[in-house]
Order: sequence, then structure tokens, then C-alpha cells
Amino acid sequence: MPAAPSARIPRRDSRRLARWFQRACDPMRKSLAFVLLLAMTGFPPAAAAPNPASRAGIQDPDDLLVVDCLLPARVRKMGRKFTYLSPRKPVKTTGLDCEIRGGEYVSYDRADYQTALRVWKDAAEGGDATAQNYVGEIYERGLGTSPDYAAAAHWYRKAAEQNFAAAQINLGQLYERGLGVSADMETAVSWYRKASGLEGSKLAFVTAPEAGAQVASLRRELAESQREKNKLQSAIARLEGEIKASRNKRSDGEVSGSKERERLASERAELERARRELDGARDDVAKREQRLAAEREKVLALQRAAEAPGARREKLDGEATALAGRAAEVEQERVRLESRAMELDRRERDLVEREAAGATQDTLAAERQKLAAERGEVGAQQASLAAEAADLKNQRAQLERERIALAEEAEQREQELAERAAGLARLEKDIKASQTALFARNDAMAARESEVASREAELKSRSEELAALDREIKRLREQAEVHKTQVASLAGSAPQQVSAEVVGPSIQVIEPELGLTRAVRPVFVASGNMQRIVGRVEAPAGLLSITLNSEAVSVNRHGIFQRDVAVGNEGTDVQIVAVDELGKRATRSFSLQRTGVRTVEPPAVAAAPPRRPKLPPINFGNYHALVIGNNNYRSLPTLDTARNDAEVDSRILKTKYGFNVTTLYDADRYQTLSALNNLRRDLTEKDNLLIYYAGHGELDKTNMRGHWLPVDAEAESTANWISNVALTDMLNSMNARHVLVVADSCYSGALTRSSLARLDGGLSDEARVKWIETMVAKRSRTALTSGGLAPVLDSGGGRHSIFARALIDVLEGNEAVLEAQRVFQEVSARVTYEAPIEQLPQYSPIRFAGHESGDFFFVPAVLPAS
Repeated sequence: MPAAPSARIPRRDSRRLARWFQRACDPMRKSLAFVLLLAMTGFPPAAAAPNPASRAGIQDPDDLLVVDCLLPARVRKMGRKFTYLSPRKPVKTTGLDCEIRGGEYVSYDRADYQTALRVWKDAAEGGDATAQNYVGEIYERGLGTSPDYAAAAHWYRKAAEQNFAAAQINLGQLYERGLGVSADMETAVSWYRKASGLEGSKLAFVTAPEAGAQVASLRRELAESQREKNKLQSAIARLEGEIKASRNKRSDGEVSGSKERERLASERAELERARRELDGARDDVAKREQRLAAEREKVLALQRAAEAPGARREKLDGEATALAGRAAEVEQERVRLESRAMELDRRERDLVEREAAGATQDTLAAERQKLAAERGEVGAQQASLAAEAADLKNQRAQLERERIALAEEAEQREQELAERAAGLARLEKDIKASQTALFARNDAMAARESEVASREAELKSRSEELAALDREIKRLREQAEVHKTQVASLAGSAPQQVSAEVVGPSIQVIEPELGLTRAVRPVFVASGNMQRIVGRVEAPAGLLSITLNSEAVSVNRHGIFQRDVAVGNEGTDVQIVAVDELGKRATRSFSLQRTGVRTVEPPAVAAAPPRRPKLPPINFGNYHALVIGNNNYRSLPTLDTARNDAEVDSRILKTKYGFNVTTLYDADRYQTLSALNNLRRDLTEKDNLLIYYAGHGELDKTNMRGHWLPVDAEAESTANWISNVALTDMLNSMNARHVLVVADSCYSGALTRSSLARLDGGLSDEARVKWIETMVAKRSRTALTSGGLAPVLDSGGGRHSIFARALIDVLEGNEAVLEAQRVFQEVSARVTYEAPIEQLPQYSPIRFAGHESGDFFFVPAVLPAS
């Protein structure tokens, strides 16, 4: 970096002018102030800022802290006459640099979120993704007020949708933790994958190991999934039982329904036959009724015919009566005529007597003439009466004969009428009986038809029940299928979803010492028949089983296991297999050989080491390191191993990995911040930076903020403490592509508060190479810490802390490109096993430091041949 120009103003005057500029509200006044500032400093607006740390007279380390700076507008000219101001530009830089450049800022320790927002809000609303991400971070942090996670999610999403990886990580964090949005791990993982650039690959994500609570939470989720799976399986069994019962019921219903249908069909046929018979009977009855009507007509005719002789007989009787009367009259007339004839006879005798007596002849003659005339008249009348009497007799005889004939005819007709009446009565009785039978059959038919209709209705109801059973069976099947799908989802998708959150198991071998190579090489052990195998297994999804040479081994709550293995003269192959509750598997194999015994070639299969992938020409960039070791504190207890740790780490980083190392021993706050600021100023996107800190650390329990304690720190005053927030802001403002912070201090775990993309152990070599290429291209800000929010040991590793000793062993034993998370796994296993107290190292991206899902890689200066 070229030296800064010599022309400068005293810091006092520059600060006075900067404050006047910050208070200026009028644009012209600001422009004038800015021009005066440029004239006094001699720096053009576009020139790079000088190195504040190299300036004499800088005594306040706070000037080296990163702030949100709103630079003044640039004076631009269009043509010869028109001058205007460009929009003000927000940047993250040190407070001193912001002052020198005439910017406006308020440090975080004195700011509320409104002052910070004022710097970035205009650019964010203008669509600048970086500014949108910063606005989201301001809302999430709170900065003097309660965090507004919903607003943070809003601004993160705007930047994330522009493929701004840091915002995608931040938005994923909110979804993972359920802050401002509904907790949704699947959505969180989706944003993590987008940020990583490895969507669809076997890239797994886990929450940062801040404590065992997250792993326990995932295990609870798995247990809950298992309980849900068991519940669903029970529901499926119940549903299958209901389906079977419904099927049996339906089958029984179908059988009984089929038989009932057959019976009803037979009944229907019988009813049809009976109906035809009934119709025939009705026709017969109708015909007989017609006959009855005809017979009745005949009887009526006979009755009318029988009435005719009666009238005739009456007529004959009348005629006979008349004849009898006439005969009586004739008889009376005859008697009268006889009386008259007798009278005439008497008169004639009288005449005789008179004649005899002598009456005169004339008188007697006249009387005789008269008597003769009268006698003739009487005789004529008697003759007429005799004729009439004979005629009357004949008529009376004829009438008698007619009466006899009529009597016979009437008797005959009465007999016929009686016979017809008897036949008619029989016919009526027969018809009545037939009608009664017909009515009975009709009633029986109606009853049978009603019964058949009822049975048909019942059969229809049963058919509807069967249809309902079919629908119920279909519903139960669909429900069972849904449950089976859910079970499959729990057994497959749900574990896969959890596996998206949790990588598979990993195995670290602590004893004997194995190199971090992918080839299977023999491990020579001291003479003896037994070798103790010590290792650590991690299974975030829950450990299902772990075996050593096919025999189960037990692990403690930290995943440590150990087993003595017999070592024969020809060597012993060791294979450790771990399986987690998602079915994922990890295998670690090596061969034990006794020292001084000729190595016997192992079997061909075991002898062939896995092929090391030949890496394509990947530009990993330049490597820099800032190594800080603080032993001798002015006001705090002295440490024993921090400097030794820093010295050895510096040597390894220089000689084995080719780092350009800056070392600070017993550094105060100003020296530490100055060194960090120099790196912030000098490093570019082609650089990688490792910051190693060994020294005291402290946790401010008021805000749960971790701090590094330089040697000038005081226990009762935070003035010289370096907060993790300040470190995070410094890292965020750096241009270096990959930054790894290795912190061996108390409460260093407060630095790691994010989510991490991890490589699935089941990837092929080609996929691993692709993963390395992608991770190298992505920006990373990660931290490897010696513990969580608890004290850590300063000793236990000889001249080093337990954590530093483990890190030194891992880095010295490595022979390949090694990602930082693999370093963490190996270091964590050793520390967990060797620490006499519970000390759990952690590795995770650093929140609000600009992490974009990349990772830090250790690349030996000379890689072994593939």
C-alpha cells in the first residue's frame, strides 16, 4: 500500500471541521465545508484513505473501531457552468477514517437505531442490496431499543431476492429461530442453500453448536417424529382393521344381499304368477258375473212370463164369473120362463076349465091366441136360453180347460223359475265365494307385494349401506394412504428434512494418532498385544449404534468411546462404523502394526487405499494470519500457555501452510485494534485471514456480549475490553474473502451465533471437489472457539492449553486440503476427551460479519502426490 500524502491538517482542526460539517444542514454549506476539508487535507474525494494507525498522535483506540459512516456528497461538474452534488454514500469504515473523509457517524455505543438507519436507509430504499442487508441487521440488533425482527426480515428478504448471500444467511437465521417470521426449518435451509450456491447437493445445515440444547431439540424432534410415526402406524392399523371389518361386513352384506336378491327375484316371479292367476280369477269372476246378470235377466223374463198366465187366469176367472153370472141369469130366466110356462099351462088349464066351464069361445080364443103367442114367445125365449145355456156351458168348459192349461203352464214356469232362482242363488253364492277368495288373494297379493316392496326397500337400503361402506372403505383407504404417506414422510421426507438440518455421524480417532489423510495407512504401535482405541463420535440426529470390528461399543454423553484391541504379529485391521437414527453411516478404517514386526501385506481389498481426488487448479488465494498471545496482564491474572500457543501456531502456519503471519505478544487494546485495522485496510478479495487469539476473555452478562481482554484490560472497567460486536463489525468491513477467527479464551463461544453448512460424509470425490470450489468462491466469516459460554482451561496440554495442543496436532498431522469444520471435528474430539472439565469447542459462522456460506481451507504449501 503506498504511503499517504504528507499534506495533512492537525487532527484537532480536522475534527472541528468534520463536526461543523456534520451539523451543517444546508447543502451549499456542506459543499463548502467539504471543499474546505479537501483543500486542507490535500486528498481528492476518490483517493484511498491513509492508514490511521500509522499516524503520529493517535491516542484513542476507539477511532479504530468500525462505524456506519455517511460520506459527504461529491462535487460534480457538468459542462463549464453547471455544478451539482452527488448523493451521499454510506460505508463501513473506522471512525477516524470517517472523520478524515468528512463523513457523518455516531458510534454504536452512543447510537440508537434511528441514527444508524439514517446512514443506510436512503440507499436501501434505492435498492442497494448491501444497504438493505445492513438495515436488516440494524433492526435485528436493536441498537438501543428492542429488536424489530419483522422489519429485519422485510429488509433481509429484499436483499436476499437480489441474491445477496449475506442477507440470505441472515433471513435463513430468522426462519430457523422463528424471529419475525414463522419458524420454518425447511425455508431456512432453502435460503442457506441459495447462499451456498450448492442447491440440490448433499450439503447439510445444522444450527451452531452454542450448547447441546439444539442437538437435544433435534433429537426431541426425531422422538416426536417417531411418536407421530407410531401414532400414525397405530392409526393405520386401526384403519386397516376398520377397513377389514368394513370389507367383511360388506362381503357379508353382499352375500346376504345376493341371497336376498335371489329370494326376492323368486318372490317376484311367484308374485307375477300369482298375479296372472289372480287376473285369470278376476276374468273368470267377471265372466261369471256376466252369466249371473244374464241369468238374472232370464229369471226376470221368467218372472214377467209367469205373471202373464195370472192375468190371463184372472181374465178367465172374470169371464167364468161373467159366464156364471150369465148362466145364473139364464137359469133365472129359465126359471122365470118355466114359471111363465107353468103360468101359461095354468092359464091354459084355466082356459080349458073355462072352456069347459063354458066360457065364450071368442074370449077364450083371444086368450088362447094370446096364450099361444105368449107360449111361443116363452118357447122362443126358452130355446134361446137353452142355446145360450149350452153356449155358456161350452164357454165354461173352454174356460176350465184354459184354466187347467194355465195352471199347468204356471206350475211349469214356477218350477222353472224356482230352478233358475236356485241356480241363480248358487251362481251368486259361487261368485260371492269367488269374490271373497279373490279379495283374499288380492289382499294376500297386496301383502306380499308390500312385503316384497319392503324387502326391496330394505335391499336398496342395504345396497346404499354397501355403497356407504364402499365410500367409507375408500375414505379409510385414502386416510390410511394419507397416514402411510405421512409415515413415509416421517420415515423418509421428515428424516430427510431433519437430515437437511443435521449432517450424518462423524468419527474422530484420538488414540492412536492418525494423520488427516483419506488414504488407509498402517499405524505402528508400541510392542504389546493390546492397543487402546479412543475416539469420539458425533451424531446430531442421534446415535443409533457404533461398532468397532463389528462389536458394539459404549459411548459417554460427550460421544467418547474406547476399546482395547488385540494386535497380532501380522497386524490387525480396525473398522469403526457409526449409524445415526436417520440411517446415515460413517466409517473409519485403519490398520494396526506392531513396531519391529515385518509388515504383512493386508488383503487386496483392504490394502487398496481410497483414491485421493486430484484437485483441479483452484486459486485458494493468499493466506494471512494475525496471531495474538497474551500472557502478561497488567491488572488480571497472568496466563501460562497463551504465548507458547501463539508461537507454535505461528510457526506451523508459516512453514507448513505458507501464511504471512503477524504476531502480537502481550498486546494492548490499541495494538490489537491497530493490527486489525491494518488488515482491514490492506487485504483484498484474493486474501484469506486467520485471526488467532489466546488470552483472557469475559462475558458481559447484562447483554450476553463476549469480549477479548487485552493486557491493559481491567476487571472492573470495560473501557479497554474489545467486544465481539466490534470484532464482528471489523470483520464485516474487511474485503478478505475468507476469515477464520480461532479464539482460545473464556466465553469465546459468545462469538459464534449462526448456522453452518456442513459437508455430508457420503459425497463422492468429484462432488467434494465441486464443494471445495464453491466454498472457495463464497465469502466466509467463521469462528473456531475453545468453548462455549463457560470458562476454559489454560493448561492440560503440556506447554499449551488443551485446545491449542489439539489444534497444533491436527494442523501438523494434516496432509491434504482441510476445511475448517473438519479441523473443528478433530479438535473437538481431542478436547472433549482430554479436558478434566466439560469443555466443548464450537465452530460456526459469525453473525452480522457478512458470512456467505463459504468456508476456510488449510492448504499445505506442498501437497502429497495424488
